[in-house]
Amino acid sequence: CRRSQLLCCNMVMFNIGSVTQAVLVTIMLAASVPLSVTWRVALAGGVLPSLIAACLRFSMEEPEARARERQAAEVFRNGHAPGYFSNLGEQVGSKWTIMLGACASWFLFNFTAYGHGAFASIICDRMLGTGDETGLVLVKRDAAFALIMSSVNAVGCTIGTAIDGRLSLRTMQTYGFVFMAVPLWIIGGLNGHTPNTMWLAALYMFCVFMLPFVGLTTYLVPTESFPASARGTVVGIAAASGKLGGVVGTALFPIWEHHFGLNFVMVASGCVSALGALVTLLLTPDVRTLEDKQSLKER
Repeated sequence: CRRSQLLCCNMVMFNIGSVTQAVLVTIMLAASVPLSVTWRVALAGGVLPSLIAACLRFSMEEPEARARERQAAEVFRNGHAPGYFSNLGEQVGSKWTIMLGACASWFLFNFTAYGHGAFASIICDRMLGTGDETGLVLVKRDAAFALIMSSVNAVGCTIGTAIDGRLSLRTMQTYGFVFMAVPLWIIGGLNGHTPNTMWLAALYMFCVFMLPFVGLTTYLVPTESFPASARGTVVGIAAASGKLGGVVGTALFPIWEHHFGLNFVMVASGCVSALGALVTLLLTPDVRTLEDKQSLKER
């Protein structure tokens, strides 16, 4: 198993959790559990695993390599060697374009992924709704839509992990952004203008399928591009940029949808994804995983 594939397991487990949550809600709705109970159980289903994971994390032992790295840093500080940020600047300075590309790509990806994930029920209602459903029917349909979305996402993440190393991260990320943008543009242009919207929903699921390909690469690019002493900080900064993109995308989605409609949101999201592809081509080098670099050196 490749090191980068082990890193991808973070994303795989995230998607497994999403599927489990959707299955739990679907089962409760099928069993006619009151909605007031369903949402409380669903909320607890998200909180309890997080608490368990936090407890397990605090009980984890520090890896030996990390401990040696930290001890060496303390020795350098005591010896009046350049500080942490000075060393970080030296290591990152020559790769500032990669850093910028990683932050921008993660921002643009989460702009779309978080907004669409948070308001998937609106997307479902606008594409598949008839306008005369009862509240319970709406909830059940939205739950089924969420279950399909999370399952498709999990499949995409698993496939992306399996093919890691067969494509460069730059290529995979570019294709991922492009194949997110095209379906969104088609949906934005045809939604409301075709009698059968089921095929638009299927097309949207293809976009969902491509999401984890970009999600994996936005994580792996900064991870595989910097030395271990700077990797944690660089990934943290890139991840923070991604979370900022998620906040902006989630905030703008309902505003845009309310004032301009879902079609505008889809087209705009497609443009953001296309911008992500452009940023990848301009700022992300043909990054390969550490195993690939090592094998090339051996040859």
